[in-house]
Amino acid sequence: MKMRKVFLGCLSALVISASVAPFNALASSHYYRNDFEGGLSDGFDKFIVTLPDGNRVARGVSGQIKMFAKEPVTEGRFSVSLDANWQDSGRLQSLRLINSKDGKTYLLFGSYAGKVKYSRDNTNDWQPFDGGFEPAADRDYHFDIVIDFGAKSISYYKDGKLWGTAVMNDAISQNGFTGLSFVSDMKTSAASPWYVDNLVMSDIDGFITPT
Repeated sequence: MKMRKVFLGCLSALVISASVAPFNALASSHYYRNDFEGGLSDGFDKFIVTLPDGNRVARGVSGQIKMFAKEPVTEGRFSVSLDANWQDSGRLQSLRLINSKDGKTYLLFGSYAGKVKYSRDNTNDWQPFDGGFEPAADRDYHFDIVIDFGAKSISYYKDGKLWGTAVMNDAISQNGFTGLSFVSDMKTSAASPWYVDNLVMSDIDGFITPT
C-alpha cells in the first residue's frame, strides 16, 4: 500500500464549487495536521507503523483529538481531510465528531460489514447509511468532509468528487464540536482494519485563530 504524501507547507486556499466539480481539499488555516512522517505524533504514537514501502501511517486508529485553542466550534465552515486504506472493512471503523456539551460522539463516516458509508444525520448508530462502496484493500481513498454550520450540513467528497451531503445533527448544530473521535474495533480482526494518513483539519471561513 502506498499512502499519498502531502506537502503541508505548500497548501493552497480551499475552493468549493456549487456543482459536483472536483473539490480542492486544502485550506490555508490548519488546526491539526499530521502526515505521520514529520514527527507530529499528537497522541498517535502507539498507532504509527512503518509499511514495507517505508511510508509511516497510523494503523487501527482508536482515540480522540481535541484541536482548538478556542472551542467549541459553533459557526462557520470547517474541513477534515484524510487518506484512508481499509485492510478489513468488515469491522467497525468510524470517524466521529465529539459533541461539546455531552461528550458523546456523532458519526461522520466509516466502514462496517464490508462497505464504507456516511451517516445521513450523524446519529450514534449505523442507520441510516448512504453512499456505500466496497473499498479495495490495495488502494487509498482520499476524503474531504465540509462541516457547514450556516447550512447545517455536512458534505462528503471522495477522491475529489462529491460523494454526498448529510443534514447536521441538531446536537452538533446547537452545541458545536471540540474535536474528532476515531473508533476501530480490532478485537477479532486478524488484519489491521484501516490505515490513516495525511490528516488535516482546517477552518475555511477564518472563524478560529490557529493554535
